[in-house]
Amino acid sequence: MGARTFDTVIEACYWIIKPQPDTFKDSAMLYIYLDSATTANMFVFAGTDRRNASLIVETNTSVPIGAAARVPISSGAIVVLQVTNGQQTGSAQFSYKVVGTKYNWYERAFVGKSVRVYRLFLAALCLALLIVICSPCACMLSCKICRRLFAKKSSTVNLNQIEPKKEA
Repeated sequence: MGARTFDTVIEACYWIIKPQPDTFKDSAMLYIYLDSATTANMFVFAGTDRRNASLIVETNTSVPIGAAARVPISSGAIVVLQVTNGQQTGSAQFSYKVVGTKYNWYERAFVGKSVRVYRLFLAALCLALLIVICSPCACMLSCKICRRLFAKKSSTVNLNQIEPKKEA
């Protein structure tokens, strides 16, 4: 038995495109465009490494120039630029953009957390509001100083002592 060698050497470069975790909602898509290519092909895979990569363009063909390869933002993308057969060098240029919605500032604190954390936060917020609203009321009812400060001062007026207006 002998080892079999291949004379064909194919040069390739790859890029992994993945946003920071919990930045975009799951409905967001990553659009990858091949802008220009000379003696190079572009292949796009969904995933972040070789263990979870799956080809986006069917039948193992290269992405055409100007066409968009769409990848779900939650899976990320691997872009491979490979020189065509028989070439030693090549060049290509690609671009990408994210189309979708980012999480709002108030949603980011709860993204990836269980529902229990969200409900606990709401309960603590309601309790804090209840304390802020009810503390002055309870103080007015039980504290002598607060009762004096907030008590209505009534003045009695004897209607017989009021003189009617004189007309001129």
